Amino acid sequence: MEFALPAVRNVLTRHFGLVENEQFAMLARLPRRPRRVLFRLAIEETESWFIADLEAVVKAYPKAKQQKLRGIVADDIVGAWEKLADALNIKPSEVTGADKYAWAERISPHLNLKEPHSPSLGKFIAGISREVSRP
Repeated sequence: MEFALPAVRNVLTRHFGLVENEQFAMLARLPRRPRRVLFRLAIEETESWFIADLEAVVKAYPKAKQQKLRGIVADDIVGAWEKLADALNIKPSEVTGADKYAWAERISPHLNLKEPHSPSLGKFIAGISREVSRP
């Protein structure tokens, strides 16, 4: 049996080599090693994916300040979570991990996964789809 093992981690403060080593160590701990493995790293991506899909943000948070997110090239943004917090009327200095988790829980169900507005989300979906559809 083959399967894809996507790894989605926030690695902004970590060196890519260290993350790669951790991924391969995790793979080595599996009781049975798959023939193919796909690793995809999301680096500050989830909030960028949300910002790219303004409709999803508004469905989850109808009072979001849309004007703060319009015109942002989501995959090019640095500090995406800070921008999202600002649009949701939360001071970035007060954002917690629980807030980010809540954003994901509320916004993700509304993301357009058939035609993603974010190129990196499109690549993420395509990579996983390719792996799970292989015989």
